[in-house]
Amino acid sequence: MYPLLGCQLGTVLVTWSAGIVCEQSLGGGWPFVFYLYGGVGVAWSLGWLAVVHESPDIHPRISRAERKYIEGNVGQQSSVANQEQGKASLGRILRSPAFIAIVFAHFAQDWGLFALTTCLPSFMQHILKYDLQEVSLVV
Repeated sequence: MYPLLGCQLGTVLVTWSAGIVCEQSLGGGWPFVFYLYGGVGVAWSLGWLAVVHESPDIHPRISRAERKYIEGNVGQQSSVANQEQGKASLGRILRSPAFIAIVFAHFAQDWGLFALTTCLPSFMQHILKYDLQEVSLVV
């Protein structure tokens, strides 16, 4: 549940603040919204890459005691166990009912989200005659 929370939380925060940012003369209106939040995304990604590492073994700022605790409680992924189960073909994965159900559920959820975040603000501004800042607060 929590790994996907950032998408929804980010959408709410950006939708709420985009109208305010867009109304400011700083940056030339709506294109600045894309540059601002794109820059925030790049900065976050660079910070994440500087802090996060592939495994505790190669992390430069982790103590031996902490590494031992993590490895003892989380365990190591065994490549031997993965090889014993055999390889799944891409065709079998794409045709599996579980995969198809996930694709349909994801499409339905995203369609509703994107319809609300792209069409509703325009409808409220042009048809209902809301101010852009009011639209960003309501949506």
